Parts: sequence; structure tokens; C-alpha cells
Amino acid sequence: MTDLERVLIVLDDKSGHRSKAEGVVAALQRRLDLEVCSWSPSSRTFAIGKALRRTIPQLCSMLVPSCFESIDLVVGSGGNTLAHTFGAMRSLNAKGLFVGSTRGLENYDLQSVHADPMRDYGHFFPVLPPKFDINSLSEAWLSFAGEVGLPSEEAFDVLFFGGDGSGCSWGPDDLQSILELIKSSFDQTGRRWLISTSRRTPLWLEQELRRNIPEAAIADACWFGQGDQRRVVQPYLGAANRVFVSMDSATMMHEALFSGRPVSIVGDLNQIASRPHRASVDGLVQAGLLAQDPLNPETYLDDFADQLLRTMGLSGSGSSKR
Repeated sequence: MTDLERVLIVLDDKSGHRSKAEGVVAALQRRLDLEVCSWSPSSRTFAIGKALRRTIPQLCSMLVPSCFESIDLVVGSGGNTLAHTFGAMRSLNAKGLFVGSTRGLENYDLQSVHADPMRDYGHFFPVLPPKFDINSLSEAWLSFAGEVGLPSEEAFDVLFFGGDGSGCSWGPDDLQSILELIKSSFDQTGRRWLISTSRRTPLWLEQELRRNIPEAAIADACWFGQGDQRRVVQPYLGAANRVFVSMDSATMMHEALFSGRPVSIVGDLNQIASRPHRASVDGLVQAGLLAQDPLNPETYLDDFADQLLRTMGLSGSGSSKR
């Protein structure tokens, strides 16, 4: 038995933060029967929350509405909602779990789960779970393939390219390496590519990719800089033979790993200027999760849930609800 029955997830408007918080809760649901509700605080309160957290954190409880009852665990992710997560934990007399850095609240009862080996607090895991499972990826691909007219049985190489951020920047040499990867793989294997860029992809780089990748090598591409904002991550992962992720996006690396496909990083890791991000990527390499045998999502999620419950001092581990 466990004393966790009802969970409140605190969400902002960033999909990456949502995926992390919902992914952790979904992993816990493999072991526990949890009722889940969510709260999306007004963005107008984010600045207030940050000010309270840095000065009088005990007053963060003022941010929480009175409509929540019988909450046993509060889970949040993303700096915008850290104060709200902490405030809800205190005002609702619940346990608190934050996915990421707790930024000055380390001495309180709010626990942290993260993928940063440089942090000397909280619960470190080399990969944090996304909110999808491998079966949903296959379903997403079948639906997508039907919509765009691609053969559902074909397997593809996949590239997810982020861009500038996390201490990473890109130049002409990086572009050439990416082009050589795509062209040589296509020439050697005949596998076509699914390619997605993002809002952080430099426009010049996206334009050069579009101009120089052979048309025959691309089965589908989501060029963000051209206004294509389709949600292709899960469909692409569902069709992947292997996945390549640019070195700037730890979140995308984690999601790709949970597809159960081999994952490789694109970019020169020595050019990552952010020490925490470099440490996170190095942690994946040292754990043997990149360019080797693919991660087993089911086994990893069970172990993740068991370890997290134990470190939080809770029961519920030892038997999967699947």
C-alpha cells in the first residue's frame, strides 16, 4: 500500500516542461493507482512567483487557489512553475516533486528529480521519461502515414534538429557534416529520411539543408522556418529505424531514447559551452545509451518508478500494473 492516491501536476505553456512532468507521473502510474488533476497558473503570476521564491519562499502558498482538495503529491516542471509547485506542496500539506532544478529551495521538503549529474542534490537519472509509450508511437505513425501518403511498413532514418541553445551554436562545418551523414546513409542503405527542424534552428542552416539534401532522400520534412508546425515527433519516432538528434536538445534525446530505437547525437560535443548541458549529454554517453543497443523502455520505466518511490520514502514498487 502507499499513501499516494491523488496527484496535482503544475503546468506552464511549454510542451517540453509538460512532457517531463506528465512523463514522471505516468511512470509512477505503472506502480500506483493515481488520480491525476492539473493546474495551469496564469502566466501573469510567474514573475510574482519568482520574486517570492527568491525572497520569502514561505509566501508562495499565496499563489495557490483554494479549489484543490485531498492532494497527496504535487509535481511540477519548468522554472516558471517552481514557486507554484512549492506553494501548492505547502498549502495542501502534500509531498512535492519537481522535475529539474529547485533553484534555492534545496533546503526545503520539495524533492528534485533531474538528469544533471553536476547537481549534488535530488534524484539523478540519466534519462527522464516522456509521457508517451512505444505503442502510442506506432499508432501515431500509422495515422500520420495514412494522412501524408507514405507506406506504413517502410522504416526511415530520422533527424531532429534543434539549433542554437544550451550553449550550442552551429556553423558551415556542422552543416557539411549533417549533409554528408544524410547523403552517405541514403547512398549506402537506400533508407529515406524524416527530418524536423525547430524554432531554434538558424534560418540559414535550414535553407541550406533544404537546398542541398537530394529530394529522393527525403520522405517527409517538417521545416519550422517555412511555417510548418505539424506535430511530427511521435509519428517520426514510430517509423524510425534509427534516430539522430542535434546535440543541443536533451529533451529530444530523452524522447528519442524511449522510442526503443538506436539514438546518435549530431554535432561536436566539444563545442557545447554550457557545462550542465555537456554533463547531461556525457551522462548519456557514459551510461551506454547512445549509438549502442537501444534502451528498453519498459524495463527502464519500471526501474525508474521503483527507484523514485524508494528515494521518496514511499511504497508501491515491486510489481508492474501493466
